[in-house]
Parts: sequence; structure tokens; C-alpha cells
Amino acid sequence: MAHRSDQPSLFNHLSADPLEEAISINRHYEKRRSRLWKLTAEQKDEIVRRYVAGESHKALAKAFGSTPGNIHTLLKRRKVPKRTHAEAMRIFGDKITIHDGKTTGKRAYDRCKAKKKCPSCGQQCYSSVLCMDCRKKRSEYRDRLMEQGLCPQCGGSKEVGRRYCPACRAGQRAFHQRLKEQALNAYGGCRCVCCGVTDMVFLCLDHINNNGAEHRRRLGNRGSGIYSTLKRQGYPPGFQVLCHNCNFAKQFGPCPCKKLGNPA
Repeated sequence: MAHRSDQPSLFNHLSADPLEEAISINRHYEKRRSRLWKLTAEQKDEIVRRYVAGESHKALAKAFGSTPGNIHTLLKRRKVPKRTHAEAMRIFGDKITIHDGKTTGKRAYDRCKAKKKCPSCGQQCYSSVLCMDCRKKRSEYRDRLMEQGLCPQCGGSKEVGRRYCPACRAGQRAFHQRLKEQALNAYGGCRCVCCGVTDMVFLCLDHINNNGAEHRRRLGNRGSGIYSTLKRQGYPPGFQVLCHNCNFAKQFGPCPCKKLGNPA
């Protein structure tokens, strides 16, 4: 087998002149784009017929010496209707990706997590999502970004005195809100079991056995960290949905809202 450097490449013949390199690269891609227009009318009709019969873009590109993108352009200009998801499943079966609402990166991440492998380097990892080496590299990278005055999460510019940029802070707030909503729905829905308040801004999770301080010390986290921990544990029993007023009033005895004749 030839060494990687011995294999023909687009950049093997490029000169040191940037202008010459740009011209060569442009010619290369122009050649790739022109493959579609070198096809005869009979070949284009054959591509349309075989696509309707069930062949994929990749198979047609290989058969006619073109690219999948060119095949897609031809079908689009011929106004050939796209396959529905049901038709694609019937033709290709489990060879295609099911539309589950996840990105390609999220699917790869879930596969690595199920196999107990680090999604970054592929090494075995049992204690957390990333292995120790990747966690150390990520921490060092974020430290370098912070030293440069940038957002440690995305590398963008941030306000003075803030750790993250506005876009990342908005994403974190939305993520925490989703965690809270999922936790509340898991324990009976977004409704206080004492007074019946339904506005999620006023709702929280309450420890039924009044052991919240002990639970937080054991977990070592607060706020949305508790919601994510409960989600990983499958939402164990021992919690209920209360508003902040009713939750605070528990330490003084029966909730005043019940004395006022306002039960849930």
C-alpha cells in the first residue's frame, strides 16, 4: 500500500505562489462541477429514471462518474419530487438515518456514551463522559481563552466582568429551564400540590422528608445541578412540586394557604 504522502492529491502539484495555488484549486473544482454538464441528454434521462426506480444519489454518481451534489442539482432542475421518509425507509431499510431530531454529532456522542468510550478520542472511559486526558486538554483550552478575554465556551467576545458571552448565557438559561420543566413534569406536572399555582417561575422541587440540606451536601451541587442529577437517576421518589411560598412555609408548620381555605 502506498504511503499517504505518495498518493495523488490535489495539493501535491501546487507551487509556493498563493495566486497559482488559488488558480489550481479553482480549476480543480470547476472540473468537478463540469462533470454534470458532460452528461448527454440520454444519460440525464437515465439518471432520473433510475432515481425514481429507487437508486441513491451516491450510487448514481458512482455509475455515471459524477458527484452526489451534481446528481441532486440535476434532479432539482428536472423538478423530480424528493422521496418521502416512508419511501426511503421502504427502499433502503435501516441503511438510512432515522429522523429522530438529533444532529450527527449528538448521535455519535450517544453511541460513545453507550459504549463507555470518550467521544473525543475513543478511549475507554467509565467514570465520566470524557476521559481524563481530554478533560485536561479542554480545561487548558478554556483557560487560554479566558486569559485572552474570550468566552471559554465558544471563543467569542464577551462583556467585561462576565464569564460567558450573551449567546452562551442565553443558551445556558434555556438549558436550565428545560431541565427544570422536565423535572417538574416527572413529579406531577407544573402545578403546586399545595396552593395550585401553575406559573413555572414560582415553582420548585421540595424534599418531602425535609432532608434537602443533607441531599445537597451529599451531591455537592445546587440549582439546575440537582435537576440534572435527578434526571440521571431516573427521577427517584421523595420529591414533590411546590411553589416557593409553600416550600418556605413548611419549616414553620402547616402551610397558611390551607388555613385560608385555598387548597390545591
